[in-house]
Amino acid sequence: MADTPFVKAAPAKSHGRAGRNLPQAIGLGVGLGAYVVLSLLYFQPAFVVLVAAALAVASIELYSALRKQEMTAAIVPIVGGCVAIPIGSYLAGLETTSIAFSTTSVPLMATFPASVSDAPPSGCSGE
Repeated sequence: MADTPFVKAAPAKSHGRAGRNLPQAIGLGVGLGAYVVLSLLYFQPAFVVLVAAALAVASIELYSALRKQEMTAAIVPIVGGCVAIPIGSYLAGLETTSIAFSTTSVPLMATFPASVSDAPPSGCSGE
């Protein structure tokens, strides 16, 4: 009989350091799906709160990503507008959407010239 060498099994695939947990992700997805369906069927303001919270968290995530690239954004009016637009739209209809949007965009437009100017703010070394 020929002597056959032992072949080592290939190492298990690693998903990196992402920390994925499939049962937890499935549970969270089912829970959020149930929340969306039940809130749309029985209590619509709960869905509006979910949308406002999701928009606020997404804005903060975008702000964090911009900070990592050494960019700045006016986070307070952005989050305020992201919360005010869906809540105002639900409470007063489409008329409030334009008011909430304009009260959000005016402060953002006011901060735009300062964010794109090359001159550093006073008291900054400019290095």
